[in-house]
Amino acid sequence: MVLITGGFGFLGSFLARRLRKMSVPHLLLDNLSDCYWPNSIDSPFVIADIRNPYQVGKVLRNLNIDVVVHLAALTGVRRSVSMAAEFHAVNVDGTRVILDYMDTAGIRKIVAASSGSVYREDNWSASDEESPLLGKSPYAETKILMEQLVKSYSDLHGFQSTVLRFFNLTGGCASGLIGETSNFGHHLIPTIIQCCAMRRELPIIGLQYDTCDGSAIRSFTNVELAVDAILRSISRSSRYPEFKIYNICERQAMTVLECVSKVEAHFGVRLNLMELPLRPEEKSGSWGNPDRACTELGLQFGKFDFDQTISSYSRWLWKALSSRSIS
Repeated sequence: MVLITGGFGFLGSFLARRLRKMSVPHLLLDNLSDCYWPNSIDSPFVIADIRNPYQVGKVLRNLNIDVVVHLAALTGVRRSVSMAAEFHAVNVDGTRVILDYMDTAGIRKIVAASSGSVYREDNWSASDEESPLLGKSPYAETKILMEQLVKSYSDLHGFQSTVLRFFNLTGGCASGLIGETSNFGHHLIPTIIQCCAMRRELPIIGLQYDTCDGSAIRSFTNVELAVDAILRSISRSSRYPEFKIYNICERQAMTVLECVSKVEAHFGVRLNLMELPLRPEEKSGSWGNPDRACTELGLQFGKFDFDQTISSYSRWLWKALSSRSIS
C-alpha cells in the first residue's frame, strides 16, 4: 500500500487520482489545512497531522504500508518569511516524525518532495543535482534540512530514499475537477491567469534582474509529469539502501515577462503591470537540468506546453469561480 502524506494537496490529489485509475492500494494522510477539493478524489483517507507522533504512529504501525510518498509541507517563499517557525515545525520536525515511525514500523521506502528553490540562484545556466545549495528563504532552508534528514535515515537505517526537486508545479486535469487553488499572488501562472480573467493589475516583484528582459527566470513542472516521476520512483527497485535526488522540471525555462506575454496572447488581453520592490528572499533564477531523471527514471521531458497549462488551469478557474470567489 502507498501512503501519501499531504494527500489532499495539489500534487497529492493528482497522484491519488492516478493510483485509483491504476487500482493501486493507497491511503491519504492529511490534516485538511490546505486541501484541494477532497470530494473529487474519492480515495481512502485518514485525518492526521504529521507533527503528531501518536497520529502518525497509529497509521504506520497498524496498516500494511509498503512505501511512503511524503508530500505534506508548507510551501511558498514569501509566506515562509512571516511563518518561519511554523514552516520548520511542519517541513522539518514533521518529516522527522514520519521517518521515525517508518523505522519503527519497518517501512524502508520513501519518496519525498523537495523544491528547486534549494539551489543558489543562477541566471545563465541550469542547476543540476550537484549544484550549490542556498537556503535564501525559510522555505528553501526547511527543504534543505528535510533532504538532509532523509539522507541521514537512508545512511543509518537502510532506507531506499528518493528526493524529487520540483520546480514551480502547475497545471490542471482535463475535467477541471482538480487544479491549483493557491491564494492570489503566491504562484506565478495562476496569478497571471487570474489577473487576465478578472482584469486585475498584475504585481511583479523586480524587473531589474540580470536576465534577458529584467524579470526573473523560472523552470516549470506540469503536475502530470510530477506524478510520472513519483510513480517511477516508487517502482524503482534496488537490493541495497540508497539515496537519490532528481530534478523534475521541463527543459524549457521562461522569464516572468515571457509567461505574461503568453497568457496575454491566450486570452487576447493586455495587462497593466505593477512593479514591486525586490525582496531578499526572492531569487532571480530558478532553472533546473532534468538529465539525471531522464537517464535513471526514464522520464521524457519535451518542450513545455504552456498553452495546455493555461487551458487546463482556466477550466479549473471557471469551476472555482462558479462556486466561490477568489480573493
